[in-house]
Amino acid sequence: MKKSLFSFKKKEKKEPEANSDGPSTTTPSAPPLSVLTVDASTPAANSAVTEKSSYAQMTTSLQKLDLDKQLLPGEREFLLAEDLYNFSKLYEALELYEKAIASGYSAGYFRCWVIHDLFLPEKNQQMVDRYLIGAQKAGLPWCIAEAEKNNITAKYILGCYHYFGIGGEGKNYQKAFKLLKESAHAGHGFAQNLLGVCYEFGNGVTLDLRAAVEWYQQSSQQNISWGEWHLGVCYLYGRGVKKDERKGIALIKSACDKGLADALNELGFCYMKGIGVSKNYKMAAPLFEQSATKGNADAMCSIGACHGNGHGVPVNRALAIDWYTKAAAKGHETAKMNLVNLKNPQQTVRYRYHWFRY
Repeated sequence: MKKSLFSFKKKEKKEPEANSDGPSTTTPSAPPLSVLTVDASTPAANSAVTEKSSYAQMTTSLQKLDLDKQLLPGEREFLLAEDLYNFSKLYEALELYEKAIASGYSAGYFRCWVIHDLFLPEKNQQMVDRYLIGAQKAGLPWCIAEAEKNNITAKYILGCYHYFGIGGEGKNYQKAFKLLKESAHAGHGFAQNLLGVCYEFGNGVTLDLRAAVEWYQQSSQQNISWGEWHLGVCYLYGRGVKKDERKGIALIKSACDKGLADALNELGFCYMKGIGVSKNYKMAAPLFEQSATKGNADAMCSIGACHGNGHGVPVNRALAIDWYTKAAAKGHETAKMNLVNLKNPQQTVRYRYHWFRY
């Protein structure tokens, strides 16, 4: 049986203090989104979250009208959108985030901005700007006010504002870390994942790969696709945990099953290089293409190189140029370089695929 996105997993652990030398500038390739949950030992701003079992019951009771009065206006739509987002059903999620925003649940602005800015195959800058302005003018004040009431979703998203630097003050990983830690300890699955990213790259806290693995584990246990992908990569390469390629591949495949573009790209790379699986170009190419159609620029470059080199697919110069062009439009520097070379009739060098995880 598929685990619920809204399951409650509470983690109690002591954290190291934030790095006083200042935050790193490293950022992850994909921002995670959250599950609402709350520490059972503190009063909840949202009356729907009152005990540990609340989210285990949420997916079967969201449709009940008598539950609506327990939720903040627009929260029901927001939670349903979160589940869709976790399974990379972006367009369906956008519709529900819009409904949440219309009802006053302004956390939806951040979600819509992330989807339009980072995840859709083709960027519509007008929509990106629209949601960014909404996130800054409506979402930020809402999150600040709700975070003061101990709304865990608001704390998480406020942490994301600081992490991605969209609140007007620029990036502040230390402020982000503090908010993410509170949300992660309360059992917030996507906060646990992003807290793991902070530990893995030393963003706002001293770099600690073991702590990163622990938090990715907590997130993956809540069925969060990004948590599974990050934990899989740690096992695959032995980052903060004993190397276990079989376990790493299994976790990455689970994230692929949820449609996560980053995981599909990762698995394609594994087949291309023979990491944890037998080398197989014919398996790699369609994985790159699936990821590319979901907007992953690295995968766009990789499938372009597959067509340029004939790796797993027939050589097709036109398709190679098309995919490199799409990746270049997203700012991919290697794709830009490959595009220039491929268009040069004097160039005879074969254009090997490109891999760039972060």
